[in-house]
Amino acid sequence: MKAAILTIGNELLSGKTLNTNSQFLSVQLNSLGFEVVKHITIEDDEINIIKTIDELANDVDLIVTTGGLGPTYDDITVASIAKSLECEMIFFENVMKDIKEKFSKYNSKMGQNNISQAYFPMESIILKNRYGTASGMFLKHEKVSVISLPGPPNENIPMFNEFAIPLLQKMGNGKIIIKDIVIFGVGESNVEEILSKEIQTNGNIRIATYIKPRYVIIRLTSKDNSNIEKYSKLILKIFDKNFVGFNDMNLEKNVVELLKKRHLNLSLAESCTGGMISSMIVNIPGSSEILERSIVTYSNKAKVDELNVSTQSLETYGAVSEVVAREMVEGLYNKTKSDICISITGIAGPDGGTKDKPVGLTYIAIKSSKGTVVKKYNFFGDRNTTRHKAALYALNLIRLEFIE
Repeated sequence: MKAAILTIGNELLSGKTLNTNSQFLSVQLNSLGFEVVKHITIEDDEINIIKTIDELANDVDLIVTTGGLGPTYDDITVASIAKSLECEMIFFENVMKDIKEKFSKYNSKMGQNNISQAYFPMESIILKNRYGTASGMFLKHEKVSVISLPGPPNENIPMFNEFAIPLLQKMGNGKIIIKDIVIFGVGESNVEEILSKEIQTNGNIRIATYIKPRYVIIRLTSKDNSNIEKYSKLILKIFDKNFVGFNDMNLEKNVVELLKKRHLNLSLAESCTGGMISSMIVNIPGSSEILERSIVTYSNKAKVDELNVSTQSLETYGAVSEVVAREMVEGLYNKTKSDICISITGIAGPDGGTKDKPVGLTYIAIKSSKGTVVKKYNFFGDRNTTRHKAALYALNLIRLEFIE
């Protein structure tokens, strides 16, 4: 069965609001057996909504709309859908009661405009909103089924999970299994080329790649879990050292889990990244178990005072050099006695580069009981891109410490 996702809202088209609902809904619909064939974003305009619903009703079995369910003048999604499908709108007393109870609970005064939120097509099944005043609806029409959800993700996602999924499970044509394999350190085109040479599918599984900032995701889609597992093993064998994890795994989460499992701790000395690596790590629950300390040694003086870097090395080789990166990490190791230490120094730009030391030049050092290793990188991009890449490659060095 085919599905389309229609997001409605001027704020989405202006770029003021990021549309994360479509990604969430696509994954969920695919897993429920629906093939998502269209993503459309349009303004809060009745004529445009009616026209779009008319067109989609001829192309798909299910339309999922998000946005336009509020009490303001431009929240016209439900009324527009009713006009398109020629459905009679009626007042739902139970919806009105729910809205009044919410305002009473929070000692707020309900406006006259909120009454409009209680009108839906007569045949609607109301989807309750536990986190806002805008109820959703499920409407099964002769041509198409429509689900309307509120725009805010903190209302959209719980409503879909709790109330829409049970209804969609009755419509779907078999559960589809999706598994994402997260790869780091190889470009998408290279991943695709390797997959095309090494993997021959049996026609019962779809293998596709897409980019997630700094990562390549290999997505496996099938109705047969044994197919998923079979091809997962083949892909992991091919991309052994580049494999970060499954689904929502990332490098910082991977590193925290690896260190926790082994009861090891970590200390960081950051220059060009200015604390970005430690910030990424502390975003992960449980990071307090593994992060011993993080020192931002941005200036040469800080490198000398905090890490015992030689002033002669700074004068001879410069702050961005293999020698200084090594002295930084060894000074940190001697100071903290941590199991693993990382130092990083580089030129993030846009200024500060020279012919010998261009913008993006970065040295990352890692020290453990195995010894000290210093890696040289040349990153491309603006200042924040360079810093983010450097942080990820530092985390990747820790990950590789356990693989190698």
